[in-house]
Amino acid sequence: MSDRDAALSGDGDQVGGFALESEPVDEPASRSARARPTARRSPAADAAALRGSSGRLDARQLYMSQIQDIPVLAREAVADLSKLIREQQGLFERSLFEIPGAALKVVEEWESRRAKGLVTAVLCRHARDGSKRDWGNHIDSHLMRAQQQLARKPVSHARVADTLLAAELAFELLIEIHGALVAAAEPGSNRAERRRLGLDLAAARRRLARAGRALGEYHRHVQTFAHHNLRLVAKCAHRYRSLGLSFMDLVQEGNLGLIRAIEKFEPERGFMFSTYAVWWIQQAMIRAIQNQRRTVRVPSHVCELQIRLRRIESELARRLGREPTGEELAPKLGITPDAVEDLITTLAPIRSLNAPAPGLEDVEFADLLRDETTADPTLALERGEQFAVLAELLESLSPRERQVIDWRFGLSGGDDPSTLGEIGDRLGLSRERVRQIEAAALSRLRASAFGSRTASGPFDFDDAA
Repeated sequence: MSDRDAALSGDGDQVGGFALESEPVDEPASRSARARPTARRSPAADAAALRGSSGRLDARQLYMSQIQDIPVLAREAVADLSKLIREQQGLFERSLFEIPGAALKVVEEWESRRAKGLVTAVLCRHARDGSKRDWGNHIDSHLMRAQQQLARKPVSHARVADTLLAAELAFELLIEIHGALVAAAEPGSNRAERRRLGLDLAAARRRLARAGRALGEYHRHVQTFAHHNLRLVAKCAHRYRSLGLSFMDLVQEGNLGLIRAIEKFEPERGFMFSTYAVWWIQQAMIRAIQNQRRTVRVPSHVCELQIRLRRIESELARRLGREPTGEELAPKLGITPDAVEDLITTLAPIRSLNAPAPGLEDVEFADLLRDETTADPTLALERGEQFAVLAELLESLSPRERQVIDWRFGLSGGDDPSTLGEIGDRLGLSRERVRQIEAAALSRLRASAFGSRTASGPFDFDDAA
């Protein structure tokens, strides 16, 4: 069972904690279940009524005033509208696939995606339903069959159409193909594109016109259906208002989810439409919050935890009369107190590094941040001077003394300091003899005129073991 199916429970207009107060309206199917006009003020009158003493207009209040009187459709009207939508969708698809060129474009799109290594499941209208079924395999099997049917001579276009209808192609893809075929059938279009229609121009135009009328009716019924459920979207939007997107942005995204729910709704399954649609609406809003609210996108599971954190934090604050601690929130969220603190950190607002620093002219935040990966230039300069002095001092030693000091302290080549025994093995000398050479060399260095400049530096030879 998918997450969507698990969310479908209950009967009536109490959905996800949201109650719809208006009485349902019975709309006869003979009138396409259109909304009855309601007596209400003009938008200008609504705007004037909602202007406060400051003269400012609250977009949220204005929007709510415009949709508050829209009635909820009765169950029978919902079923009638859903039936009309599916009928017009089916008529559009059948009319489109009566044109051989439509099948060619579908197969070409599938072949192009396969050649580029792209996912073919997106060509199926069910790919975004949250189902675990392999829709890529479903599409591949049907379109491969259509490809083979098109390769046979003579081509049975009726069989090809049946295969493509069974593939349940994404409606957006079919609308795009319809637009391309309409352009190819227009006067002055490319002759090669006209030939690809597979019909004489007059017949192609008639079938394209029939498909266009069905598509127009489809959109009209969907718009009517969506209009009667705008308050459901607004109810859902109130739940996510504190998560980074404005109310109107949430409504806009939720309306897209509502349309998706209308396209997918099956009244014969016995669920109320509002119960079914709330899952799609919330998913659209959550996806928008994930993708748009922050410059740096957080993973989906973190966003879900953030939403739960906000809700649980608010509930505990009301119950306790104070802000809850991480230890109190952790059991409710099912994570550790440290993870709660990390989660709260992800909710902090993001500042641009190029934003001006407060109280400082022409200074950005980036100018005040320390780069931990870059060495301090003053230290590098001092170390360079010390190496120059050391190189000059070593010139006063004999070649063997210079070699012993170099190996003993790891002065060149980035090698680690060597022990007396290791140096003796390299030179074929005893450990004691190497110690004597080292002592003589250090004594000569201390006696030099520059000894005082290096005695307390990083090349203090008295620290040798």
